[in-house]
Amino acid sequence: MARRSLNSTRCVSLTIRQSSKGIVRHCNGELNKVAKDVLYIPYDVRPSSRTRPLALCPPACCATARLSTPRYCGVTLLELLLAVTLSALLVLLSLSLGVASYRGLLWLREDAALQASARQAALLLGRELRTAGHGPCWGVGAAQADIVDVVPARNWLFGNPGVEGYGAHTAPVAFAAARRSGSDSLVVRRGAVTGFSSLIAHDTGTITLSEPGVWRGGDVALLVDADCAQSTLLQVEQSQGEQLRYGTSGVAVPGNCSVAVGGGGRCRDGDSLASHHYTAGARLWPWYAAAWYIGNSSHGDDAPALYREQLVRGGSFSRAVEVVHGIEDMRLHYGLELMVGGDRRYATADEVTTLEAWPLVRSVRVALLLRSRRPVQATPISQGHFGGRQLPYDRYLRRRLELQVALRNVALR
Repeated sequence: MARRSLNSTRCVSLTIRQSSKGIVRHCNGELNKVAKDVLYIPYDVRPSSRTRPLALCPPACCATARLSTPRYCGVTLLELLLAVTLSALLVLLSLSLGVASYRGLLWLREDAALQASARQAALLLGRELRTAGHGPCWGVGAAQADIVDVVPARNWLFGNPGVEGYGAHTAPVAFAAARRSGSDSLVVRRGAVTGFSSLIAHDTGTITLSEPGVWRGGDVALLVDADCAQSTLLQVEQSQGEQLRYGTSGVAVPGNCSVAVGGGGRCRDGDSLASHHYTAGARLWPWYAAAWYIGNSSHGDDAPALYREQLVRGGSFSRAVEVVHGIEDMRLHYGLELMVGGDRRYATADEVTTLEAWPLVRSVRVALLLRSRRPVQATPISQGHFGGRQLPYDRYLRRRLELQVALRNVALR
């Protein structure tokens, strides 16, 4: 039987099936076409209808088709739009979950960093305040002479042992420029905890020790008499074995302004000092002085930090070091014992200065405000107040820390 032409025959009855030879098409009950790859089939749903070409149909699709009516392979435009919309929604949901997870992780990291900074600040400030005024005879009426010829800007490095504070708008010129405006600051003075030497002889300008020490030219020292009647703050010019020399030769910088070590006062301020002879048993202590204040971080991110500016041993200048990152503000109140055994009254630094009551300070209350390095809140929030001032309306995370420290070396005297 002759095979009919695909283009000239109208198929009233169309059957397509899979065989071992490929795709088999029966038109009107007769074999019409065998194709192993692609089958192009003209068909009619009714004998009177106009012939329409069937779309390209892969064998994998057409092999499973049992067609009694026309069928196309693929998706419609509506299905395609629905799939794209659902995919976009899934992508947006994944992005929002990712952003939320990242923000939560960032919040946890910044909160952990603030807690670590709070612990470190509490440890350092507590230790510093507990050792303030360390040394013999302080607080029992010993006269103190100061012969170090320091410039006025460095006066805060030398003075009575213990603590001395500065308010939010008052600070020594030496570190006022580095301090963030609006925060309090604190100066701690004492003898070194270790490293003191015992004196066996004293002559004008010369001190003989019981054994060689670790002294060198330029060191600032506190000489304290054995009976606590006199103490002198001086600068060592030369150290040779057991002998130390101090004087006004200018070998050390800034040097001393007098060799008289008796009485009370500062020779650089024009106070008259008297001669005094220290006897065997007197002690020579390395002098320690440090200022604590809030400044801008040295990491260049404009973040706040707690600084310690300390007298450099072997010289007359101080050096500032960033010790705790993330401390934005510090407020200090000083506990005054105006009467022996009486209640303590807490006052600001300006109030204590007005009363000239720094020797009566027995404890210090410290309030710290900590701020995260990076913004973590989704939107700016109200941060409340701290130390009487309104905090910025921003996205940073903040924490507060308060501690109270007793001055051991003066509270028991």
